[in-house]
Amino acid sequence: MCVGGTNKWCTDLVNSCPMCQCIKGKCFDVRTKEPCTPCKGYSECLQEILPCGTREIQVEEEADLNFDCSVKFHYGIRDEMEYVLEKKNGSTMVPIQTFSQPTYVKYLADFSDVGIYSCTARSRTTRFPISTVDFNVKVIKGATRPLEISQGTLPPIQDIPDIPDVDWTLVIAVAILIVSIFLVIGVIVGLM
Repeated sequence: MCVGGTNKWCTDLVNSCPMCQCIKGKCFDVRTKEPCTPCKGYSECLQEILPCGTREIQVEEEADLNFDCSVKFHYGIRDEMEYVLEKKNGSTMVPIQTFSQPTYVKYLADFSDVGIYSCTARSRTTRFPISTVDFNVKVIKGATRPLEISQGTLPPIQDIPDIPDVDWTLVIAVAILIVSIFLVIGVIVGLM
């Protein structure tokens, strides 16, 4: 378990000193912007990334892969934290995701997720790295799930009956007759 430093002095110093940042000889608190004097040895402690061990993760294929980057002493740090998850690719680390909570979920794990990961906790305002947790991820074959095929809910397709041939001359004659009747009625009503 990582308890917050290579010695208690660094832990106490990081937890009790203001986040005093110095640029070109002028020092200020990163939160309040007030002038400050950094604690002796403070910068050296912040530059020391605390290794907090390796966690083994074994997950079934297509299950969610959970990275828990939390370490107990993080809760005592007053500055806002962010976490950077990286995956080892040969001799380099490739950034995967930066997030504000100590946990990250990669949905639907597959065999390409196998490997070594590192999660670095750092100050959100100063970007000073504080600690790192490594992960050794193994993905195993999941249980075979039967393929579910559901019945359709639509009614079966019915044959459409053939439309009988229409004698269009009869249809036109009836339409002319109806229009003529309305015209006659209109003329009669107009004369009254």
